[in-house]
Amino acid sequence: MSQVIYRIEGSIIFSPEDTGLYRHNQADSIVAISSAAARLFTLLIKNKGHIVERETILEKVWDEYGLQASNNNLNQCLSILRRIIKNMGIDKNIIETIPKVGLRISHVIQIEEINLHPPVPGDPPAPDRRSRKKIKKKLFYSALLVGLLLMFSLFFNIFHLYNSYQSRPASLSLLNSTRGQAALCAVPPAETPRLSTVSLRTPH
Repeated sequence: MSQVIYRIEGSIIFSPEDTGLYRHNQADSIVAISSAAARLFTLLIKNKGHIVERETILEKVWDEYGLQASNNNLNQCLSILRRIIKNMGIDKNIIETIPKVGLRISHVIQIEEINLHPPVPGDPPAPDRRSRKKIKKKLFYSALLVGLLLMFSLFFNIFHLYNSYQSRPASLSLLNSTRGQAALCAVPPAETPRLSTVSLRTPH
């Protein structure tokens, strides 16, 4: 995953991810700032040369993060950023206040965007959040479809077995009935005539 930092006037590094500023080549001496101050500075840098209205700042820096927005919070973050930048050796007014309008970083201020971990050529880009949601949704519907097919197959097999079980007693009854009728209609076996024993007496 790439990390973006900003080099200001060639001497100060601002790291939004680390929420801090440090002098060039002195990353171990980072000066931490609040997350709100980091979001404020990032917003102004991305809109360099343009005035960012105060209402927009309050919305983007506080409201969208479920935090209470107020002019006091904004002025406090602005004061901290200006003091840190000045203590690091830059006397220029990096962040200008436009009375009754908003804030601006002048286009004459040198700000260089640096990507610390650029993507390697040939590597597929990592899917963004929206793509991951689409993939999860497809997997969910696929699993649901497979589950429905399995349930339908199971129901069909049970129904088939039930019908087979129901038809078996009827077949047995019919077979027994047929056997009974066959027994009633069968011709009894002919009686074998008995031979009379005739005694032959020899005349005296």
